[in-house]
Amino acid sequence: MFHHHETNAKKRGNRVRAFLAVSTLVMTVYAGPLVAQDVASDSSTASSEIAEENLTKVVLDDAPILSPRAAAMGGAIATMADDMDATWFNPAGIGGLHWGTTKLPAVRKLYFPSFGIAANSNVKEFNRDFRSEGAGKDADIGASLLDAHAGKRQYARTAATLGVVTSRIILLPYYDQQFAAVGQGNDTGRIDAKYRSMSGIGLGSSIAGPEESFYFGYHANYATVSEVTGEFQYQDIARKESRSQVIADNTQRYSGIAHTAGFIANVGKAASPKVAVVMRNVQGASFEAAKAAVEPLEFQEDLTVAFSVSPKLGRLGTVNWALEAGRLTDADVAMKKKLRTGLEFEYGEYRGSYTLFALRAGYNHAGSSFGLALNLGILAFDVASHAEDLGVGNNRVIERRNTASLSVNVAEF
Repeated sequence: MFHHHETNAKKRGNRVRAFLAVSTLVMTVYAGPLVAQDVASDSSTASSEIAEENLTKVVLDDAPILSPRAAAMGGAIATMADDMDATWFNPAGIGGLHWGTTKLPAVRKLYFPSFGIAANSNVKEFNRDFRSEGAGKDADIGASLLDAHAGKRQYARTAATLGVVTSRIILLPYYDQQFAAVGQGNDTGRIDAKYRSMSGIGLGSSIAGPEESFYFGYHANYATVSEVTGEFQYQDIARKESRSQVIADNTQRYSGIAHTAGFIANVGKAASPKVAVVMRNVQGASFEAAKAAVEPLEFQEDLTVAFSVSPKLGRLGTVNWALEAGRLTDADVAMKKKLRTGLEFEYGEYRGSYTLFALRAGYNHAGSSFGLALNLGILAFDVASHAEDLGVGNNRVIERRNTASLSVNVAEF
C-alpha cells in the first residue's frame, strides 16, 4: 500500500516532523498520524501488552479490491459476489446473478469513482485525538499524543477504482494501499511494519448457462506493487539524514499478472441453493522484481468451495446464508481457520450489489463481523466491521477493523 539530546522543544519538533514524513508515504485518511504513534518510545508500556505484541504479526488483506460486503460476511461471498469484488471472490458473478430472462442495459455499472477506506480501532482513536486536540498546529500536543498512543498496533487502507461493467464483462483500473505495524520485543522503539501499494488494471468476463443454471468466469489482474517491509528502529526513521536511506533500502517494486477463475451452479429451485468453486492465483502468482537480484513476490494458489441458500421473504425481501471453506490448498492452515459463514438480508427489487438495502453479519475463526449497505442508484454506501487474527502460529490475537466505501455509479442501471 514510516535522538541525540537536544532542547525539549527541538526534540519534540523533530518527532512531529518525522511523523509527517512517514504519513506522506502512507497517504491515507486515517494514517495521517498513524506511524509515529507505533514507533514512538514509551517506557511505561505494560509488560503484558508487550508480551502480546511479541505474539503478533503484520497482516494485510490479500484481496486487491476492498469489499465491505465480504468483510461484513466473514469473507463468505463466493456464491453471491456480483460487483467489483467478484473479480477476486468469484469471477463467475461478473455482470450479476439471479437475473433470469430480465433484459438489462448494455452498461450495467460505470463507477466514477468508487472509493474505500479501512482502519483498526487504534488508528481511529489516535486520528480522533490528533484532530480534536489540534496536534497538527502544536508540536507539544503532538508529542504528548505520540507518547500516549505508543506501542499500539496499527492498520490503515485506502482504495480507489474506476470500473465499468458491460453485460458480463468488467474492466477495472484500480489503486490500493495498505499499512500495518506492530511493536516488537521489549523496546517499543522497534517495530515490524509493512506498507504495500498496488495499482493496475483488471479484465474479466463470465458466461451464463441456459436459464442461468450455472455461471463461469475468469479474471486477469495486471498489477505493479511497491512494498516497504521489515523491522525498523524509530531513531533511523526520525533522523532526516538516515530516513531516505532506510526507505530506499527497504522498498521493492514488482509487476506481474494474477489469474482467478470461478464457477457457480444453481442446484435447485426452492430457496435457490448454489454451490461455487473458486481458484485464486491460479497455479500461483509470481510478480517479478524490478531489481534482478531480488526474489519474485509470490502469491499462493487459493482454492475455495462454497454453498449457499437464498429463500425469499415476501415480494422484495431475500435472505442469503453462505458457508465456505477457503485456502484448501494450504496444508499448514488448520481447518478451523479455513471455514467461514455469512448471513445477509436484502430488500429491494434487485439482488446482490444492486439491492436497495442490505444488513449483513458473518463469522470466521477470528470472530464476528457485521455491516450494512444502501444503494440509491447513482450513490451506494457500504460499511462493515470485522475481526482479524494477528496471532503468530497457534496464538490468537484479535483486533477489529472497520471498512467503508462510497461508489458513484453513473450508468443507466
